[in-house]
Amino acid sequence: MEIPADVEPCPHCDTTGDVKVIPDTAPNVQAWTCGACGTDWAITVVNPRSYLDHLITTVELAGARFALRALLTLADDAPRLTDADLRARLAARSRDAVADPHADTVMLLLSLATERGFSFTPAGERGSMWGERVSSQWRDVVFPGASGHANAARASTRPLVPGEPLFAERASGSALTVLHAVVYGWPPT
Repeated sequence: MEIPADVEPCPHCDTTGDVKVIPDTAPNVQAWTCGACGTDWAITVVNPRSYLDHLITTVELAGARFALRALLTLADDAPRLTDADLRARLAARSRDAVADPHADTVMLLLSLATERGFSFTPAGERGSMWGERVSSQWRDVVFPGASGHANAARASTRPLVPGEPLFAERASGSALTVLHAVVYGWPPT
């Protein structure tokens, strides 16, 4: 079976005359052999599932575990609570879940950011926060606002060269999106 004309020639000798398809390869693998020089090569999809899908699933599962831990903690506290207190805490958890279904995931990401070197302080009266992390190379700032919107910026700690942008990276959007980008996409060093 000859190699189709739209496929590149042999990567070693650059010919297409003696190139043949290798049959019976694994699924999603296309392989060829060159009769002229004896080179075999293959093309495959390493991971058909995108890495971002994997990260989103991981964060969603972590958020579910975080919510489950909170409910288990409430269940452990239940014997010491009055009926009214227990109902009030359950109602508060339900309101939080309805108001922002991603609140637990955002809280988990804030916890992960703290573990990765950020220190957070309150910024304003309504629940906004200011987070900062300084390393030998970067100064990272994240501002998750009380409204659910967040901004983040990464700047180099070295002096700027004329014409160089002030920020190496910036992110703006929902707190979930921005915190995910900062926690998983901006290494501390």
